Amino acid sequence: MLKNKCRHALLIAFSLIILPLSAFSSESLISPEMIKAETVNYDVHTVEYGIYQKNNSRSVSEVYPYTYQLRFEQSGATFVECYVRRGDEVKKGDVLASFSLETDDVTLTSKKLSLKRMENAFMEGKLSRAEAIQTQKEKLLTVSDPYDQAIAVLQIQRAEIALEQYIYQQELNINALREEIEEAELLKTQTTLISPFDGVVEDINFKRAGDVISPNEVLITIYREDYMLLRVENKDMNFRYGMDVNLEVGRNKNKTLLPGKVVGADTLLPESRRNGYAYILLDPHDPDIRMTAPKAIVSTYYLENVIVIPRKSLTLEGGKYFVYQLIDGIPRKRFVNYIMQNNTSAWVIQGLDMGDTIVID
Repeated sequence: MLKNKCRHALLIAFSLIILPLSAFSSESLISPEMIKAETVNYDVHTVEYGIYQKNNSRSVSEVYPYTYQLRFEQSGATFVECYVRRGDEVKKGDVLASFSLETDDVTLTSKKLSLKRMENAFMEGKLSRAEAIQTQKEKLLTVSDPYDQAIAVLQIQRAEIALEQYIYQQELNINALREEIEEAELLKTQTTLISPFDGVVEDINFKRAGDVISPNEVLITIYREDYMLLRVENKDMNFRYGMDVNLEVGRNKNKTLLPGKVVGADTLLPESRRNGYAYILLDPHDPDIRMTAPKAIVSTYYLENVIVIPRKSLTLEGGKYFVYQLIDGIPRKRFVNYIMQNNTSAWVIQGLDMGDTIVID
């Protein structure tokens, strides 16, 4: 049976060989116009100067509302009453607590009396000096000797200069005393603690009426919901004070980028006091946006006018990287020196020139 199968296969092969060419269609299976000798289609890239950017991202470890610790910083104050409780929502300008100030009314009254006396003395002194100058001018009209006239003119000029100096100095003293009085009276009216923004009362330092208040004592802590403070790990020091940061929140196609800024970082502290974290402030922050899988993204490198090529054009061989440069239609291996690469591109400093064509795929 095996011999029959072999014989059958040989007959089929022989029949195909002896078939006349006319048995095939006169039309070729491949159009001649599509056949081009010695041509290859490459996916290429033209080398040019561009922007290289490398980002660093860290997952947010903690999320805090932005809090303020409020103090009543006037000295000599005693507590009167608190008008809010923990959890209360407050508006900017709301009165949170009131205080009483120990003011020296005797000293303030004495300053006001001194001011009035200085003003009266100033008016009298200015008037008497002006009258003396006028008398000298009238006397000058009666002097006929040229030498005596010149002396009289000099005396008048000297008196006028002295009057100007007197007016300047007295006005300076009066204004200084007036400012002291105004400041003391203003302090008497500033007996309340005011909310600096819209927020929520988080904590209150309980006081009884009459308790003495220290200027450095935290009385009320409130937080605002339109600001958000984030903590990220910063052991590699990529997050530095003052840097702009993007916060990515959400998953898959529902991701959102929020603007922020680094407001605290270990780069400001001595090495022995660093705890390995940076703090980012979102400003402003929409409370309706859910903080799902938050990730902080910062640009650690941003360079302009450098040679940047697609990352996938690089090939590693023996510890060195090379690209295929297209020269006269033929790809030729060319080793390059690159500094770093991100997910899509590589920054090259040696081995390629602007205008070179390299093969990507």
